[in-house]
Amino acid sequence: MLKRIKRAVKEINRKQNGQVLIMVLIVLALGAIVLAPTLNHAATSIKHQQLIETDALELYAADAGVEDALWKLKYAGPLSKDYSYSLGEQVNGMNVELKILDAEQIAEDSIRYVIKSTAKLDGETMGEVVARVLAQYSGGVAAGGEGGDFKTRECLGALSTIDDDTVIFTTLSGAMAFTGWNSDDESIQLKTNDLYSLNMTTGFSAAYLDGPLYGLGDQVTFGGVHYYEYGGYECLLISLASPEKPSVGTNDPPCDCDNDDIIRLHLLGTGDPESGHAELVYDMRQYFDKSIDIAAVGRLENGHVLFSLSNKGAELKSDYGGDTFEPYQIIEFEPPSSPSFSLYLDTSIILNAERNITALTPLPDGRLLLSFNQDVKGNNGNEIQTGDIAIWTPAAWTSGGPNEPGTINLHIDMNGGEGGLQPIPPNLNIEAWKIK
Repeated sequence: MLKRIKRAVKEINRKQNGQVLIMVLIVLALGAIVLAPTLNHAATSIKHQQLIETDALELYAADAGVEDALWKLKYAGPLSKDYSYSLGEQVNGMNVELKILDAEQIAEDSIRYVIKSTAKLDGETMGEVVARVLAQYSGGVAAGGEGGDFKTRECLGALSTIDDDTVIFTTLSGAMAFTGWNSDDESIQLKTNDLYSLNMTTGFSAAYLDGPLYGLGDQVTFGGVHYYEYGGYECLLISLASPEKPSVGTNDPPCDCDNDDIIRLHLLGTGDPESGHAELVYDMRQYFDKSIDIAAVGRLENGHVLFSLSNKGAELKSDYGGDTFEPYQIIEFEPPSSPSFSLYLDTSIILNAERNITALTPLPDGRLLLSFNQDVKGNNGNEIQTGDIAIWTPAAWTSGGPNEPGTINLHIDMNGGEGGLQPIPPNLNIEAWKIK
């Protein structure tokens, strides 16, 4: 029986000879079929990874351009539509070009920009990013900061605000050049019989009032100016100085005035029936013993008038108190039927120095913008140079005058940043981001 079993096993083994070879051949064939796609897939994955890395480098380069434009918007000032430039250095081996596709002012303190950044290699576009950014400027006149640059330092002859962002001004001597703090602002030539505007939010300056249109000759100098509304229309309170008796206004005859008069001038192009006309509001000579020269004019919200004089020892008539005022003091005039005068501010007490006030204008919050005829150091140690705009901050902010002297410091630097002030950066909000 045992022998029969051994013979059966031998027979089975003999019949399976060559089956192992067949199995090996089958495995090899299947391996060849599977291996080729697997290798192809691995190669494709490597190539895809290389493409992803290349796209990322191009995207990063274009993104770097947008970041550079955002930096310019934040620290160099607003940019104009179609402004373009290239980054000074390559990014990831590519040149990066920037362009402002749009710059739309959607509010007084907001500009919406569309920025395109293109990464190029050998002139061929490799990557592009377009961003829409809202810039909101929190600066303005009340915040202060860098104003611009007089090419030659000069006294301000008149100063006022016309809105939260803008001041108007002129100088005491003509042929002066001024450029706003925005790097794109163009220099303007100042004349004493014109007024100019400076937008503290955008950093741009412009002509505001063309004196000859109102009959002001080349020899006329603004002694003071204050913008306000009268009868619902835009007007200026002004004082003028001239070697000869000046006249102003498009009315026939025009308004003749002296250096001690305060005039109301109705602005052209406002729809005012009196547009361009001028009329005498206050003849200040009648209140003083001698002729006076008004150096600066402002108006409080309660209707009282602030002014300073260039005369030393200007004395009121005894009927009006007989007080004596100096060029470094500001006088408050209450103009109803029983006129009264009082000392509003003595800057010499605060600054421990006597400097003539050449321009002034009150702010709605109770503070006062000032300019002086000579350099002086502010209470915080900053130098207030000729032509700069300082600010008086009362110890108690009230509209009725100071309870205590308060402080006077540099507020708007008009001499090219020498005082160390800088524009207040805007808040930037990226509204949309598109990769091409």
